[in-house]
Order: sequence, then structure tokens, then C-alpha cells
Amino acid sequence: MVAKPLGVEATMVLVRQPIYQQLNGALRSLLGSGEFKTGTQFLTEREVSQRFDVSRATANKALSNLVSEGILEFKKGIGTFVRGGILDYDLRSLVSFTGKAASAGKKPTTRVLGFDRSTGATIARPVAAVLKVRDGDGVYVLERLRLADGVPVILERRHIVEAFCPGLKRSDLAGSLYALWTGRFKLEIRGADQTIRAAAVRGADARHLGVPSGSAGLLVSSLGVLRENRPLWWERTIYRGDAYAFRNRLGPCPDAFVAEPLGEPMTYTVRDLAKMIDHSLLVPTLTFDDLEKGCRIALDYDVASVCILPHYLKRCAEILKGSAVRASTTIGFPHGGTTTAAKLAETKQALADGGEELDMVVNISRVLSGDWDYVRADIQAVTDATHAAGQKVKVIFENCYLKDEHKIRLCQICGELGADWVKTSTGFGTSGATLEDLALLRKHSPAKVQVKAAGGVRDLDMLLKVRELGVTRCGARSTREILDEAKKRLSVAV
Repeated sequence: MVAKPLGVEATMVLVRQPIYQQLNGALRSLLGSGEFKTGTQFLTEREVSQRFDVSRATANKALSNLVSEGILEFKKGIGTFVRGGILDYDLRSLVSFTGKAASAGKKPTTRVLGFDRSTGATIARPVAAVLKVRDGDGVYVLERLRLADGVPVILERRHIVEAFCPGLKRSDLAGSLYALWTGRFKLEIRGADQTIRAAAVRGADARHLGVPSGSAGLLVSSLGVLRENRPLWWERTIYRGDAYAFRNRLGPCPDAFVAEPLGEPMTYTVRDLAKMIDHSLLVPTLTFDDLEKGCRIALDYDVASVCILPHYLKRCAEILKGSAVRASTTIGFPHGGTTTAAKLAETKQALADGGEELDMVVNISRVLSGDWDYVRADIQAVTDATHAAGQKVKVIFENCYLKDEHKIRLCQICGELGADWVKTSTGFGTSGATLEDLALLRKHSPAKVQVKAAGGVRDLDMLLKVRELGVTRCGARSTREILDEAKKRLSVAV
């Protein structure tokens, strides 16, 4: 059967599929051609029948299907109109954003925010596990902003196994990944296991999506698989709550059974999250009362450590004694400008006062001057003394003042010297941890060196984001709020 002209240059031949499904596709193409704008009246049942040479019943079925998908809207007594605003996501099958936006009469575009090749050793361990990649296996890490008619609606973060699509480039990411995978790479995508939950869109995510911080969003975690359940991608994507609606169709209730999950790499307990937190008590106005209350919060929530001003460390260690919460303090804080001898003296005093983890600041001035021998010796003095006492050291870079080449060189030095963590910031610089910096530090540090975020992790959503990047520690003042929210979310019965 041959369709009549659609108002575009092509004539469409409908074959193979049932007629109404072919017609459904033709109507989608018509909507994507720009002939019908959002909010305008669409073809009537009679006009569809005449234009495509199909029966009225077939036209009715196709139009009803587009209405049920949210692409068209039926107004009683008036007609069928092109729906605007909300993009509809059908949960029964994988959906290409490019195709969905076009079929809804919107122009899809993509802004690539980040693209990098990493390895199984440098991405978050839970993600590496669910993707079934080894330390040396390549993994593409990308971040994209998807727009409809110029309006940002989706913020996508995805890890892709390189072996299935070698040679992927940043320029390949402007369109549909599904089309790329099934076209150029001839992959057979079996499906995806998705988890959808409500989330507040905050900080940089809110700025990317053009919404006020705290706006409603939908967070979709998805593991995509090929035939024989071979993982292809893992993603955590945010959909604007005011721009997307998720739809599903449920059949009759069958006998109960337990489905075999494809896997959820971001499973965690409240304790897992608590053990990521160094409860920060570093403000210069901290009083004795603040110290006591802060340590009690750390004990109540069983966090990883309390990071305290050096002159309070001895009392802090006394309060925490016998618990699983470690006493930590700072060295050369916050500017790193003291001499190596002074830092070493601070280190010895901190260890004598019960310090179990020491957060030292590099000499920022020497880093910017390229005096790497001095920088290395400075870090080594503190690291060696700390390790000799059986304790651990974190090396603070203060990234807000550094270029990427400085951060990478510091990662290399810390790896060579055996530092336990590299850390982004003091929390007292011009800015704190960013997702881009954390990914950079994780990528350029050996697997044995952990990454700590400081200055910027203020809520649970940000904690989960940095966790995905492979961050194992975060400095936080809002410990109670973060972990109370975690308890709330994890206690919801589904």
C-alpha cells in the first residue's frame, strides 16, 4: 500500500507491520516534519483515512494510539490536537529521545558536556562490577544534555563498555546512541533494567536543566544489555519533572513470581553512606560546646571520622575512643604555606594527640611555581611520618587554584608516595569539589589511592553522585541532614 504525499519530499511505502502500526509510524513522521506545530489541530479521522488510503477504523486506531502515548490530545467536541509541554516516555520499550522528540513535533538537539575514556580500574567499583569490566578494560564516560525545541529536558550520565563500540568519539554523541549502536556497530540490544524514583534537582544539575534548585525531577537508573545479558551501558539520568511523563500499561495480575534482576550497582545502606563521611568541625568559630555536640552527632550516625581543628584533637580522640569513628585533623591548613619542618612538627603532635587520619595541604605556591621537588618532599615528609605511626594521610590539592596539569601531576606524586587519599579542597578556597575534578582525580590516581571530596557535598543527591565517580570519602557539615534523608529514602516500602 502506498501512502499519499505527506507534505514532505518523500512518499512512504507501508509494508510488513500491521497496517495500523505502519500508519502510526507515518503519523509520527508527519508530526516530526514540522507541518503541525504544538497546540495546533491535527488531521481528523476522515482526513487520515483519505490521506493514507486506509479505512476509518484503522485511522481511528492509530490516532487513539498516539493519544494514549501522549503525543496527541483529544478535546471532546473539537478534535485532536498536537500535545505540547510534556514528553511521554513509554516504559514498555526502550525509547530514543531523538525519535520521541521528533514524533512529538519538537526539534531534538544534544549538548555534550563531557566525554572521556576511562578504565575499569578508575571508574566507581560498583559500576565496574555491574558492567563486568576488568581493571584494564576501556569504559567511555559521558555526560549529555538533551534539549527539545532548545529547552533542556534530560541530563544524561552514562558509562559504556568500549569493547562493543570501539573508536567512539565525542562527535558521535550528537544524536541517538541507540541508532549508533544498532547501525554502525550492528549491536542487538536486548533491553534495559530501569529503576525510577522522584528526586530533587539541585546545584549544577538544576543549572544545566534550567530549573530552580529543588525542582522536581525523575531519576532513572538503567543497565542496558545485549544478547545473552552482556552489559553495554550503565546510566543515571535526570528527567525534568515538568517536561516528562512516564507511562506504562499493566496487564492482568498473573501468579506471583520473583523476577531475576539484571543488577543494580548503586545499592547501598545508610551505614555505607555514613562511612563515606568525615564530619567536618573546622570553622574558626568552633566552641567547646560545638565540639562536644559535633562528636556526638558523628557517634550517633557512626560516620567514618571527625575532622577537627588541631587544638581540639586530643579531646575529640577521647570522646571517640572505643568507637568505630576515627579522629582526624589537618596539617598546614588551610593554605599549605607553612614550611615542611612546621608541617612535620604538626604531624608528630597530631599523632601524639590521637590523630588517626591527617589531612595535609600541599604548598600551593610551590605547585603553581612548578617546584615539584619541593612539593614531593613536603608530601613525603608528612606521609612517611604518618605511615610510620600506622595511621593514614589525605593530601589536599585546593583545586580551585590549580590547572588540570597541576592536579594530574599531584595525583602521580601521591600515587608514587603511597598517600591514602587525594582530596579536592579545604572548603575554605574560592570553590569546593566539582564532579569534573573528582572524575579527573579518580582517573589519574592509582586504584590504591582513594579520592575525597570536600566543599560542595551538602545533600544526599550530591553524595550519591560523587559515590558513582568512585569517591570514598566526603567532608560534610550537614551530616545529620544527609543521613536522615538517606534513612527516609531507604525506609520506603516498594
